[in-house]
Amino acid sequence: MTDKKLTSIYCCFLLLLGACDLGNLTADAEVDGPRDESRCPGPPEIPSETVAVKDAGADPATRIVVDPGRELGEIEPGVYGVNHRYPYAGFGSWDVDNNEPFADFVANLRYAGFGVLRFPGGRMANLYRWKRAIGPLEQRRESPNGGGTGDALSSEFGPDEFGRLMDATGAGAVVVANFATGSPKEAADWVEYMNSPVGANPNGGKDWAAVRAENGSPEPYGVRLWEVGNELNSDKVYWMGEKQTEEQKATKYTFGGSTVFRKQMLATLTAHSDRAARATGDENLVRYVRYPPVRPGSDRLYVDRKPWERADDVSSAGKENVYSLDPQSGKVTFGDGENGNIPPEGALLTMDYDSGPHPGFLDFYRAMKEVDPTIRIGSAIHSESFTRLMGAEHPYDMMVVHTYGTFQDAPTRPGDLHDYLMLVPDEQRDYIEASQRQVLRYAGAARAEDIDVALTEYAANSGVNRGVNSIDAPDHYLLSLDGALYTALLIRHWIELGIPLALKHSLIDSDPDNPPEGYTRGLTADSAVIGPPPCFISSATAHVFRMYTHMLGPTRVAAEIGGNPARTTSEGRNLEALVTLATTDAEGRPALLVINRDRRRAVETEVVIDGWQGEGQARIWTLTADSFLDYNTEEHPNRVHVRETLVQGAGGSLLHVFPPHSVTTIRFEKP
Repeated sequence: MTDKKLTSIYCCFLLLLGACDLGNLTADAEVDGPRDESRCPGPPEIPSETVAVKDAGADPATRIVVDPGRELGEIEPGVYGVNHRYPYAGFGSWDVDNNEPFADFVANLRYAGFGVLRFPGGRMANLYRWKRAIGPLEQRRESPNGGGTGDALSSEFGPDEFGRLMDATGAGAVVVANFATGSPKEAADWVEYMNSPVGANPNGGKDWAAVRAENGSPEPYGVRLWEVGNELNSDKVYWMGEKQTEEQKATKYTFGGSTVFRKQMLATLTAHSDRAARATGDENLVRYVRYPPVRPGSDRLYVDRKPWERADDVSSAGKENVYSLDPQSGKVTFGDGENGNIPPEGALLTMDYDSGPHPGFLDFYRAMKEVDPTIRIGSAIHSESFTRLMGAEHPYDMMVVHTYGTFQDAPTRPGDLHDYLMLVPDEQRDYIEASQRQVLRYAGAARAEDIDVALTEYAANSGVNRGVNSIDAPDHYLLSLDGALYTALLIRHWIELGIPLALKHSLIDSDPDNPPEGYTRGLTADSAVIGPPPCFISSATAHVFRMYTHMLGPTRVAAEIGGNPARTTSEGRNLEALVTLATTDAEGRPALLVINRDRRRAVETEVVIDGWQGEGQARIWTLTADSFLDYNTEEHPNRVHVRETLVQGAGGSLLHVFPPHSVTTIRFEKP
């Protein structure tokens, strides 16, 4: 039996399960063919065809009516944001040899139209020391990875490289300041470096804008959005201590404080890893406590669990098990074998100590605002304890919230998994809406108007892996058309909730089959732009962003659906097929975005623009693929793609068939 016949039989079997992964099963026969590696092809081209408007014929069961005169609010460009991260040369986006972003990477970013980029990332950024990442490459130093293993991460893609990427794409920025091991002064200096004109020196001391100019950027970057730390109400809370209640975390984060540590591993300036806590056998070994300052007299050091004594100066000691400590910097120094013994190679170095006092969010807020009062600063905690402590008295501009769709109970059959994923965004919407109510409750109506709920990370979590093992695509499900539909649904929710800032995670990730050394992926691969360099391709999700940013206007208007088909999922939940969002632009052109969540049914629909007079054309973009499981790869970059149809003679109504598992935008244009 031929492979082709086997494929057909298998596809029919999958249809019985609810999905036919035809696009993946027949990848070798794709019409787009393999990618030409001799040059970068640039961003995708959108093929177009022109057709005449269809006669209405019999009235379809489904009808969408758009009312351009009923405005519902403005859409902020920050809702079309994405999370970018600094290590591994910006995950391969920065051309270190030529000191510039890869041109094809920039082209794909501009294709998607991202409004805001985040830097230096999320958990990875929590121990980031920005002053180590500026100036000539040979003079830069590493920062510890704030998440994962704590290994040292290089700084080729630093603040200036990020600023140049902003300039190249026209995107705005969100910058995450180091709360865990940084200081208000360090954060304020960073604001000055990014935002101040040369000579202004609002923070006193070193003129950081002059340093920026020396590094090749005389003009400010103009970063208006800042965060103080990342996800500090999670399990990774650094100096605040691990076994803390929600109230304790919120109090320490807000006002600062101290924490007692017992047998905490020592570190180097560039790594907080297990390896960094091991002795090397070298003379005059230097290590650091992780979270200085140390309360004088509270320290007790252990070498392989055996206590050593503190000496004021190891150089005046004999062959003794001693160490010296600088309480302010947390620097720990051992001897040379004659004056102070050398810890044996491989020995684990730990310490008991009282860490602090540390500054809190309010100290960071004041110091950063003194440098640039126009910036908006967000918190890294969004618990009810935090909003209650802040109340209407203490200042903050954004409550930063992260939302990751959960899949612990996801069904394993592909079709059922699709249905499950299409309803997850509704749960995330409810969570964000509850956060908005929380701010209103504790800040009060007048104060809450000035406090935004900002989403600087949103995505799906890695629990989805097991849901697709049956079709051998665990590392790529979130890159698929399903992942794009999921993102499209979330963006629609953020717009309807009036969210001014929402950042998809992530802009670019590593190749799941060839990750950088020491990199542990927290989520399944979910990149908007896919490498490896120097050429890049747009994922299905990047196409969704383009449909929002290039086809919709900035003003949301009313739209109603009648006769929306629905069905019951395998879990007994109701799944309506069509979800809509309508807008108008500065030229008054109405546009409609329609997401068809049904994996099988094409929905014939009459689209009516209330009050739209005269004939013109309707520009229709459709994002779909043979299967909702299809995803783009370097070899097959167009499995999931956008096609354009120009419908001539379209007036105030149009008959259109929305394909299964698709995103469609329709913009009505006058001649």
